Amino acid sequence: MKIVNQLGYIRSTVREYSQEQLARISGVSRHTISEIELDKRVPELRTALLLARALRCPVEDIFFLKE
Repeated sequence: MKIVNQLGYIRSTVREYSQEQLARISGVSRHTISEIELDKRVPELRTALLLARALRCPVEDIFFLKE
């Protein structure tokens, strides 16, 4: 199974945030956000929850499993 990552889409298209804005709101570094969006890093649970709270959506909207 593959983890699908919609972070970049939700951040830029739905919420119209820059990475810097999301970093400031969520408390997650811009570098970490960039690496997650580029699939270079899988976020820890705490990071995923902070991002979901900042984007005002369920974690499952941002990250989910696909067969």
